[in-house]
Amino acid sequence: MAEVTFGEWLKRQRGARGWTQEQLASQVSCSLSALRKFESDERFPSPDIVERLAEIFNIPPEERKSFLRYARGDWQAIADVDYEEAPWRGERQTETSAPPSGTVTFLFTDIEGSTKLAQSHADQWESLRARHHEILKAAIESNHGYIFQVIGDAFCVAFSNAGDALQAAVQSQTKLQKEN
Repeated sequence: MAEVTFGEWLKRQRGARGWTQEQLASQVSCSLSALRKFESDERFPSPDIVERLAEIFNIPPEERKSFLRYARGDWQAIADVDYEEAPWRGERQTETSAPPSGTVTFLFTDIEGSTKLAQSHADQWESLRARHHEILKAAIESNHGYIFQVIGDAFCVAFSNAGDALQAAVQSQTKLQKEN
């Protein structure tokens, strides 16, 4: 799993939901300047604020101890934990998938204008994003890609060759274009 600081994770989660910094600060009952410092990794949130963030981002109770450590700056201490202990860190790989080695090709995806889409289709956004993920995962897996991180609507994938990466990109775009 790729290492992402808590501030970057928080910023991406907020953006994926189409929230402004002001909106999230209000939800967790902290100042806007404090939230800005959390997102820039200048300051760590208090345990109380971490607990409110865990509730907002649906972190299961059994994972909150690890989430607290991560949010309080101990993110390297959990970089090697199993997915089961910190699934909020990224997407789980299948048992047989392994990262490619040697010369690899990377594919990075993102939904253009997702913040605006999430705001204008708030009631449908989560189901739309879930369908987007299904389509991308199918195209990536069928072309031997290794998903090493998914944050919000963005996928980070490695392939052992450029042809597979290109095929996955074309396949996913073709399928996405056919969606309503």
